[in-house]
Amino acid sequence: MRKTNVVIGKSMNELKEFKSRQKGSTLLEILVSVFVLGFGLLALVTMQMKTVMTTREAENQTIVVQAADSLIESMLMNPNLNLQTLPGGEKMMYRQFDDYRGLSGLTSSCTEDALLTSAASTGLTKKQLAEAHACTFVKRISQIPNTGKVYWDVCLEDPTSSVNKPELNGTAVKCNGSATSTSTVLKVIWEQEIEDNSRYVNSGLTLNTAGTAVLYSYQAPISQ
Repeated sequence: MRKTNVVIGKSMNELKEFKSRQKGSTLLEILVSVFVLGFGLLALVTMQMKTVMTTREAENQTIVVQAADSLIESMLMNPNLNLQTLPGGEKMMYRQFDDYRGLSGLTSSCTEDALLTSAASTGLTKKQLAEAHACTFVKRISQIPNTGKVYWDVCLEDPTSSVNKPELNGTAVKCNGSATSTSTVLKVIWEQEIEDNSRYVNSGLTLNTAGTAVLYSYQAPISQ
């Protein structure tokens, strides 16, 4: 019996023409597509990492500012009052915060309640209250996430000094004033840990001596 090829809906010539128009993707085209997709995902991940890092830095700065503002408010409620005679003979009362200087050695293991309770029987001195305030401040700045060491101090500053940015002097905050300086400033410096310091080398930011963290700083003047 003679066999007959039957194509439903299309003639044999139309089917051949349809097959000739079909095209597939070559291996090279697939590799290029994968490369482009991978490059786009890499750029997206990099952008996301920068966003996370920027957000983290802003959060840490907020913690420092809030803790510093709280300490300054406490200092303003617990000053030492001194009487100063002006050149014209007029007398003026001004505030000093000597009790808060030299407390930067407190660690986060300090306990405000213990400091206050130990002096309850004999009466609380301004110095003891200052230590309790500083202890609260240290505990708050010690909670900054993803940080290394945190340095702080209450400094006497010369208002005419050209040095404005807080700096480290070894392992302590550098105070630029002298015993006769009249301006009091709270200075805080903290290490923000980084994974790759290559992008920070020429950024103008200050790195720690090991090159493993960026040094951020904050300072606030305290009204006399």
